[in-house]
Amino acid sequence: MCSTGLSRSSKPQPAGGVYHQTSDRQHWSINPVGQNLLSSVKDYARIISTFKDIEVEPKIKNNKTNKINETNISYLYSNPTSLRNKIPELLCRIEDNRPHVMCFSETWFNDQNTQQIEGYKLYYRNRTQAIHGAVCIYVENGVKSFENKENEFTNESIEQIWNFVDRNLVSGVMICGDFNLPEVTWDEDFIPFNSIRDFNSAENGMIEALKDAFFVQNVNFPLSRDLKRRTKPKWLNNNDIKDKIKTKNKLWFECKQSNFQNKNLWIKYKIARNECSKVIDKAVRVFEYSLAKQAKTKPKLIYNYINGKKTIRGGLDTIKVGDELVTDRKAIVGTMNNYFKSIFNLYNSTEDEIHFPTRTEATLLIDPFVIFKPQRIEKYLDKLNTEKSLAPDSIHPLVLNRCSKIVSNPLSLIFELL
Repeated sequence: MCSTGLSRSSKPQPAGGVYHQTSDRQHWSINPVGQNLLSSVKDYARIISTFKDIEVEPKIKNNKTNKINETNISYLYSNPTSLRNKIPELLCRIEDNRPHVMCFSETWFNDQNTQQIEGYKLYYRNRTQAIHGAVCIYVENGVKSFENKENEFTNESIEQIWNFVDRNLVSGVMICGDFNLPEVTWDEDFIPFNSIRDFNSAENGMIEALKDAFFVQNVNFPLSRDLKRRTKPKWLNNNDIKDKIKTKNKLWFECKQSNFQNKNLWIKYKIARNECSKVIDKAVRVFEYSLAKQAKTKPKLIYNYINGKKTIRGGLDTIKVGDELVTDRKAIVGTMNNYFKSIFNLYNSTEDEIHFPTRTEATLLIDPFVIFKPQRIEKYLDKLNTEKSLAPDSIHPLVLNRCSKIVSNPLSLIFELL
């Protein structure tokens, strides 16, 4: 069982840790937690202790073509405070090392501006009665996943998401989120003595709850790095943006090492952060302007870009048949076909067919020599939209459009013979 805990306070002090419980589980879930996840540390300790008693979920049927396994699956968690404004920077950061699962708290999403990322399925929980808050999970399309809304931890008053993924990839439970415990040093799993003001504080109770649930922190650094090149954003066309992002990240870690006490470093970081945001915004605007100029001649480019920004929920990835969860696509299609077949009555051939009265006795005569003249066919071919895809005859409209004078005569002869 794994849990990731991050803290957030009034001053910048992010920290993170990974915990592992000795008991081996047969299912796995991800839960990015918002600010108001638990009303007290005792409730959190109760939830952690109950993980040991969770019954194993029904076995999921899986495709054997998935090459991802527990040794190479990667995760990313962040508390971005308005993720929508930082999507371009996120795309730059994950260009080389694309995680399989990304969890975010404080996304500030709402139903009108939820952001989709190409290649990922989006699961989200937005705050409806107030701004800010909200949590979301991005799971790569290559990882089988589905949202579990029927469990004992579901609470409408808490911003949380429970997801299950392929049980062959991982065995355990991962919890991550914004716990608001600024005094905890997650890298070493303790509270500095000079920071302890109350032994009954939430920070101290959190550490005790983790220990009572037999969590031990055994990883506090990245285990591996995927050097495989990924598809970069189309607006990322120069190395200046990457250099500024690296500079900003370097200054951030230097500020973190100084416990944010070095004012000069903090000023340098804010300058680098603002410069990074400016160059990214400028690159995105220039790219979108170039798309707008090509909207008349190449409308598909701008439509693809706009569709990539829409909120696209995943398709029917999982259905429950009896007590069994089915994720195999062919099995899902077969189950749905059988269901539709069962609710529709077959046509009874013994019944008399319905005869509709003839509405007119007039007959229509078509002169093929007039309808399918080469000049008329050529006129229609010249008006074809060359941006369309292949037709059922596997001939691209661009070919017919450019060769209209040549193919008009053969097509006329073919139509006359039909």
